[in-house]
Amino acid sequence: MSKSSNSKHADMSADIAAKNGLWWRRLLSSPEERASFHVHKVLGITALLSFVYRYANMSGGRDGNFGPYTGTLFFIGHHFLLNASSFIFDIPARRMKGGFRIWPEYRIHSLVFATRSLAGMLLIWFEQIWKVEKPYYLCNVAIVLLTCAAADYGSSLQKYPSPTVRGTHYPSSCALLFASQLQFIATAFSLIGIRRYTQHLTFLTIIQINAFLMTLQRKNLASPFLLGNCYGALLLGGIIVGIIDDQYSQILWPAVTVGNVAILLRLGPFHVNKYVVWTMLGGILHIIRVTDYVEVENNLFWAATLATTFVSVTIMSLWMNRLEVAGLLDWIKTKVPRAKRI
Repeated sequence: MSKSSNSKHADMSADIAAKNGLWWRRLLSSPEERASFHVHKVLGITALLSFVYRYANMSGGRDGNFGPYTGTLFFIGHHFLLNASSFIFDIPARRMKGGFRIWPEYRIHSLVFATRSLAGMLLIWFEQIWKVEKPYYLCNVAIVLLTCAAADYGSSLQKYPSPTVRGTHYPSSCALLFASQLQFIATAFSLIGIRRYTQHLTFLTIIQINAFLMTLQRKNLASPFLLGNCYGALLLGGIIVGIIDDQYSQILWPAVTVGNVAILLRLGPFHVNKYVVWTMLGGILHIIRVTDYVEVENNLFWAATLATTFVSVTIMSLWMNRLEVAGLLDWIKTKVPRAKRI
């Protein structure tokens, strides 16, 4: 028997053992992993440990123990390679309806948006190394626009395109709108240029852990319902971490305000092109900073604009989902007993 036949027989035996064996064998074993010397597996396990270490050191001035160090560059390269190495796997070309399995377009978008967070961290690192007096905020605008272009290009390459959010089967249009709004706010955080590593770390964690959850679905180790709930918990955890960490960055109100304005322009009646939206908002932020009209940090000005944009987005959301809202009100009427007439 030839060496190639022995190799194929060993791969088939390993696959059968993985399917019939323990859950951890099914998770960690695949022909692509064995062919690549388990590089993605090693990167994934060490990335999880890396997240644990960084979050254990996120409070106060430690900022995840990031800084102008070689370790910060190693972290950025490590987590970029984790996403890049996922392309060794052969995955179905079509997205699974009603499931939580990874598909080609999402894999590209995962790499693009993880790179956006890593690019934000790299920009902070360069500024600290060169000890710049004023941060290069226009670079953040460039990062956002390049990310949009890369994501659009990746989608154009797909034979079976399926947008990450709009292509997801949410239980209601309200849930779909909420998921879209979170995406806008995440982009606004990148645009506004937060100079704290852990805020970028939070978005990176959500992206890469979600890809891991999709791997569990691909290996049939968890149900789509359970993984969908895990993703929801992941988003909630990210929001909580962002709110807690904002005591050090003091930029939550401006970032959410910018995100709300983008939502109104993009999802509202005007449907403004996204490149126009982010370029315009980036330009406005630049003018505000140059003229020193108001500080881009939590203050009364941004509290007022946040309240205004929040009310506007809420009204728009209720109008866009008016049929569902009316149905909910009718359901409440049937469940709440009427008061007896005197």
